[in-house]
Amino acid sequence: MKNLPQKFRTFRDKVRNLDLSPREFVQAKGKRDGTIMSIAHRQIISLNKTATIKQTADKMSVNRVRRLFITDIKQNLEGMVSATDIVNFLSGGDFYKIVKNKHNGVLEAAANEHIRLLMTENPKTIKYSENIEDALIKMHEDNVGSLPIIDGNKVIGIVTERDFVNLLSKYYTNEKVSAYMTKDPIIGTPGMVLGDIAKVMIRNGFRRLPIVQEDTLIGVVSTIDIVSTFSHYPKTEILEWAVSKIMNRPITIPSEATLPDAAEVMRKNSIGGLSVLNGNKMVGVITERDLLKVLSA
Repeated sequence: MKNLPQKFRTFRDKVRNLDLSPREFVQAKGKRDGTIMSIAHRQIISLNKTATIKQTADKMSVNRVRRLFITDIKQNLEGMVSATDIVNFLSGGDFYKIVKNKHNGVLEAAANEHIRLLMTENPKTIKYSENIEDALIKMHEDNVGSLPIIDGNKVIGIVTERDFVNLLSKYYTNEKVSAYMTKDPIIGTPGMVLGDIAKVMIRNGFRRLPIVQEDTLIGVVSTIDIVSTFSHYPKTEILEWAVSKIMNRPITIPSEATLPDAAEVMRKNSIGGLSVLNGNKMVGVITERDLLKVLSA
């Protein structure tokens, strides 16, 4: 491994002193897990690549996950698909061509296409024998939010940005949210329709969008909210629904809060981003990806 900058070494030392409370994991005889397995999730939520896009959305919605493995019958990894991929398909980006060109804009028909059309083949992975700092470096350098954990080519777990957020909630620092948040973020309004919200998300690489009315934060919508809407009502007309119909109550944090404070709020609410307030005014957003960058800077 290359020499690590000081902040990497500091985080690595902190990690080694944390009570990680390793999750139960069945270890094969003669094999030794790296520290990555102490924070890994071993629940494998997967589909075959011949599953439909609608079936994939259903599984994401039921499990409230934004990533699924695409595997063969032996759990060998063939690809991954994310909630962002499905939002891209619904209206936001290049995958919408499947709906528009192949099915004349009829979402109901396009929903029966195989998920292999949307999946990312050969995703970045990490071996079960590697360590937490290895995962941190890979996720930062490859700009990915998760890493499947493999033994050979078989998927045995996953580590995500949220797992590092959970670590950061135990990591002492006085650094403030205001120093790392995205200032003056792009927003949506309650009158915008779902199709337009999807386009804004894909165009800007967002997984969530604050909804503001007359300078007041009134809601937030995420990619998994859109996927769940599609799962429950897979009709073309949902693209014309006002976002106010599906948005959720925003979870916020003061701009003067510390980064571990933000990590703890994310952890408790199982969410990937927070709207940042100065008084009652929204002044920014901070996300799991921002916290990952802090750890790897």
